Amino acid sequence: MNVHTRKSRLPPKSSMFIFGSGTSPAPRVSELTERVLTASMHKGSDGIFYRGNEGGRLKQEAGDDPTIIRYYLTSVRNDIARYWGKDRSEISYEDVANICVHLNKETGSGRNASLQPYQKILSKRLSSKFPSFQEKRGDLGSLAWAAMDWIAWAIYHEFNDCSVEPTALQRFADSVIQHAPSPTIATLNHDVYLESVLEEETKLGFPNLGFRKTGSGSEFFHPDFLRDGGGIPVLKLHGSVDWFWDLKSRNYQRLRRFDSLKIHTPPSILAGTSSKLEDYNFSIFPWLWAGFQNALHATRRIVISGYGFYDVGVNARLSDWLRLYPSAKILVVHPNPSELVNRTRMASVDAISSFFRKEPAIISSPSSRYPKSNYQTSIARLSFEDASNEAWRRWILNFFG
Repeated sequence: MNVHTRKSRLPPKSSMFIFGSGTSPAPRVSELTERVLTASMHKGSDGIFYRGNEGGRLKQEAGDDPTIIRYYLTSVRNDIARYWGKDRSEISYEDVANICVHLNKETGSGRNASLQPYQKILSKRLSSKFPSFQEKRGDLGSLAWAAMDWIAWAIYHEFNDCSVEPTALQRFADSVIQHAPSPTIATLNHDVYLESVLEEETKLGFPNLGFRKTGSGSEFFHPDFLRDGGGIPVLKLHGSVDWFWDLKSRNYQRLRRFDSLKIHTPPSILAGTSSKLEDYNFSIFPWLWAGFQNALHATRRIVISGYGFYDVGVNARLSDWLRLYPSAKILVVHPNPSELVNRTRMASVDAISSFFRKEPAIISSPSSRYPKSNYQTSIARLSFEDASNEAWRRWILNFFG
């Protein structure tokens, strides 16, 4: 039988939600960018970047000095803005992190010759600005590594200090998620609001992130827990501010409270743009992405909210899923469908610009009929906050069939 004409067996009725930053009360990317790149932190002797007290910083190498790190990050941001012909305010910490990841991986490896000229430019700037900076001593490598740690810790502190209540997320969990068939949630957010909401909602079942408590009370990751652990699978595809690599167990540990004695690395989060594609293949992330792929295979209905369609890996898998399963459908919750579609179409990366190549159906009212079968992608013109009202929640739940 021709594999292209073979009918696939329909999976049991299940649903998937994909959440981006627009579903969380945590600071948005634009606001977070300024806070991350101008943060006041100092590096402790344990390697952790703590809030404030810059006078107590280490000065053994360039990567210990907050002033040099901030200058390095700002220089990269300014260079990106000049190269793209944009205002600096349009360059996010994700864009900066993307370059920093590549510079960090290049330092000492010599695998990407195209980056060497830029490394020399940065070294020249740093040497002229900071007399203590010495490239031959390895300060550029120290700085490239420290810049990534800086970004991760700055995000950790910002999210840890955020005290805004997740009202919209709570309402959506109560009115939609708990009534959806066998839900799986994939989130691109680093914060812990989603799992906190789900843990409070006993009707939903506990959020299964793939971590389980041991006899000592510590929570460690294992892919079997994610697959067979029950509850609602929550796939944090970009990591989480409360995940840390534990040197003793050589495993990922979930720390719900800060404990410097148990922290040996920065939080396990992915920051960047195209650089994430390589990172998806290392450490904890392949298991999460395998879970995402399996969840896609098991459903034919996905609701997406708060996501700007700028993750190449997510887009590629969704596009492939739509191609392989003609009965598959996506509903995007967004208050301005035309802005979303036009913005993605203007992107320079094909996996982003081509996602809405086929015109999506626009749903402007919960009284609207469901789109015809030739529309695989629909956009509901509403905010995430309004998706929980009675009329829209019924429309969304009926979308699952």
